[in-house]
Amino acid sequence: MLLSIPSLQAESIWQRHTQEHGFLFYDAKARDVGDLLTVVISQDTTLGHREDRGMSKSSGIGGVFALAGKAGGGFGTQGADTSLDLSNESDRNFKGAESFSSEQALTDRVTVSVVAVMPNGNLVLSGTRTIQVAGEVRTMNVSGSVRAIDVGPDNTVVSRSVADLQITYDAVGPGKKFTRQGWFERCMNRVWPF
Repeated sequence: MLLSIPSLQAESIWQRHTQEHGFLFYDAKARDVGDLLTVVISQDTTLGHREDRGMSKSSGIGGVFALAGKAGGGFGTQGADTSLDLSNESDRNFKGAESFSSEQALTDRVTVSVVAVMPNGNLVLSGTRTIQVAGEVRTMNVSGSVRAIDVGPDNTVVSRSVADLQITYDAVGPGKKFTRQGWFERCMNRVWPF
């Protein structure tokens, strides 16, 4: 009499049905649409420009013209004397100087979403952060694209590695009225000649 032994299957520790379990070792780096990524914003911009110009021009002209004539004959004596002295002098000087200096700094961290994955593997990022405190609303929009290799093991990327980086920071609230001119003053600044 044969005994029927049911077949047994062991469960694998390497599950392939999801990407999270597709590898024995898996990191938390963003790589698909919908994944989150933290952008470490550290932007320091210093711009300095100085230009000096100098121009000097001098010209002079001078001329002397003299004519003398004398004729003699049996009927009389004729004489002529002409003299012309012409002198002109011009001098022109110009000096100009221009100086411009600007310095800006922005340091922050914002978590954004991967909205698309390019065919070459680059990640397209976009995210918005809005904070409202005591009637003041601060909104930061960040967008750009980053290479997957530039994403660190802690799932962060520095802003210097983000291509086409666009950061907009806007504030709305009562405090903006004190730091921004009204519409009448802005119009007067455009037409005021002095």
